Amino acid sequence: MALTDDLYDVLIVGGGPGGLTAATYLRRFRRSVIVIDKGNSRLSLIPVSHNYPGFPEGVNGADLLERMREQLRQYGGEVTQGEVMELARDPELNFVAQTSEGEIRARVVLLASGVADGGMPMERWHDAVACGAVRLCPVCDGYDV
Repeated sequence: MALTDDLYDVLIVGGGPGGLTAATYLRRFRRSVIVIDKGNSRLSLIPVSHNYPGFPEGVNGADLLERMREQLRQYGGEVTQGEVMELARDPELNFVAQTSEGEIRARVVLLASGVADGGMPMERWHDAVACGAVRLCPVCDGYDV
């Protein structure tokens, strides 16, 4: 969805599972939605998740994100790569977001920015998570470990 001077019903900050799920529901309810995402969802690191419903054999995190984006596209939505740097209200009480892609105006803002890991005291911890050697989530990974 190209940035326009339009007033969106909802600006969603974050294109991970929460943001994509919300965007899909809102598009199905025929709301105008724009999703802004920095593109570094924690889910994209996960080699296989066994606790996501509908995938009894597990699902790769990046594949799950792509499936969720595809489902959103089927309802006329898409994810815009970028970052929200400032959020304010205008005189009509709409939100005005200054983003790396330009200004966005919306009636409602949904924050789905997820979790940012602070790192670990080891070299290449990011790679260790991506290959499954290190697990970060006791809810997702506790049973497997």
